[in-house]
Amino acid sequence: MKRSLRFDSMLLLAALLLATTSGCAESDASRVEQAERNLHELLKRSKFSEIYRQTTQTLRADESEAEFVAKLSEISQRAGEIVAIENADVYDIASEKSPAGPTSFVQSIHLVKGKSRSCHEVKLWMIEGGEARLLSYDCIFR
Repeated sequence: MKRSLRFDSMLLLAALLLATTSGCAESDASRVEQAERNLHELLKRSKFSEIYRQTTQTLRADESEAEFVAKLSEISQRAGEIVAIENADVYDIASEKSPAGPTSFVQSIHLVKGKSRSCHEVKLWMIEGGEARLLSYDCIFR
């Protein structure tokens, strides 16, 4: 069977696009995984102010440090000491281009098991300039 040059070019373009978008998603996922490990380490040590300083400007504009720290402190008290964190469901929400470069939004959900209670931890991450920053955080208790 004879294929046209146009068909071969389309196949090559499709393969390149797939490789490019897969690489971006994988890179974003690894950035989020690293940010998640850092977040959970800080949560275990009750370093809530440090977590706040590592969030996006958008989150800091919406919530004061005192409000954010109070929310995390309440969640920590309700859950008790973290004994296990189960793997996340990670969803690539959206990507956009800006003059500063590409920005991606990724949502992740963990099951956090505390000594007192368990909750589903829901986070929205913004990946910009090669760095994942927390845009939104909440825990939904069972």
